[in-house]
Amino acid sequence: MECVESDKAAPQTVRRTLHTIRTRWMNHSPTTPFCLADEVAPGVTIAEFCVGFLLNHRCRRSAARPAPHTASSEASSEAP
Repeated sequence: MECVESDKAAPQTVRRTLHTIRTRWMNHSPTTPFCLADEVAPGVTIAEFCVGFLLNHRCRRSAARPAPHTASSEASSEAP
């Protein structure tokens, strides 16, 4: 799986967007609800940003880890 950076966002842009989302979450109430369909950046909803952020983070973490060594993969490589 290849990691995809959406629009090659600069780290300060990602940090600013995360701060905006945290602030909106901390300030939400019954009169000011937190809606995932609200735009957090021009053309990007909170939901879209969060999904992209999570997938990119997971992809980078899995790429940094060595592949797990399993007995089944070893047995299949020894078969004729």
